[in-house]
Amino acid sequence: PPRSTLFPYTTLFRSAEQDLRASEIAQTLAAQTQTAILNALPAHIAMLDWQGVIVAVNESWRHFASANSLQSNDLSVGNNYLAVCDAASGESSDESHQVAIGLREVLAGIRSSFTLEYPCYSPQEQRWYRLMATPLASGVNAGIVVMHVDVTKRKAAELAINAINSELERSNADLE
Repeated sequence: PPRSTLFPYTTLFRSAEQDLRASEIAQTLAAQTQTAILNALPAHIAMLDWQGVIVAVNESWRHFASANSLQSNDLSVGNNYLAVCDAASGESSDESHQVAIGLREVLAGIRSSFTLEYPCYSPQEQRWYRLMATPLASGVNAGIVVMHVDVTKRKAAELAINAINSELERSNADLE
């Protein structure tokens, strides 16, 4: 065909190519913004797909794993978080099994969210965390966000108050 008849198509293709580049740039910026937001949060955060496979984690998650010498890669991207919870044994395994059940219920749309406080002791310190899970989007099979927030200071204060109250109750019982 003569060049004059190709002109509208060339312009159309050039315009479509520019639109595609602009869309790719916008997607890259959105992904960078999402990553920056996740990394700015102090909580340990993992995003799971609809089957419980870890698809992304933030810097706090990675730092916690590194600082606590977690030799296993069980809780890294590509592994199934639910399978790790199901396979837990020993100390805190009851909480792990509860987490697996709660996360499956959120993934299935049975619950809108799941929360559980649990101890996470290390040889150096006693810590407590609050696990919170919410869907990534409305609807089943959208995946979930799992967040572990350090509540050690609040929990330590709560335990101290409970110990003081118990001591006061014993003292009052001795006075009667």
